[in-house]
Amino acid sequence: MRGASCTRRVAMLVIGVLVALPVAAQEETTIAKSGSTSVKTIVGRKTITITIETIRLDSSSSVFPKIEWGTNGVTIVHDMEIAVDGNSLAVPPSSFADLLDPRVLSVKSAKGGFVLTIVGADGAETYLVRVHFDASRVKRRTVYSLLDGEHVVEDTRYFKAKDL
Repeated sequence: MRGASCTRRVAMLVIGVLVALPVAAQEETTIAKSGSTSVKTIVGRKTITITIETIRLDSSSSVFPKIEWGTNGVTIVHDMEIAVDGNSLAVPPSSFADLLDPRVLSVKSAKGGFVLTIVGADGAETYLVRVHFDASRVKRRTVYSLLDGEHVVEDTRYFKAKDL
């Protein structure tokens, strides 16, 4: 009887933890180590489609990035596409080109638009990147301190090109 009671308590604890998780954490999508990861979700009244193309590089490759941690291979983001209601946005390469070993992504609404969050690497190299966009363009990329996830350590703004 004692074992069954303990099992029930553990099951209730696990269910309680899962229910308490924030919705955003439940909507994270794992990014493929090589190939295409595509997410289509409705945020507010808009349909957001995110596609990330990744490539796995072996450490013997001539284009392997100069990194300080020892590894046999690394995943890089080769391309990223964002579409809002079927309209593709121009995604600046600087918003994704330096992301090594991306792990998960999520999309949520934010003031004036949407935010794509990408978490990558692990240990001391962990990063959190937010790409801010609206229905017409990518506006900003922020990188956050790995220590607390609240302090911006890098902030890139993208502006509309003037008509020529």
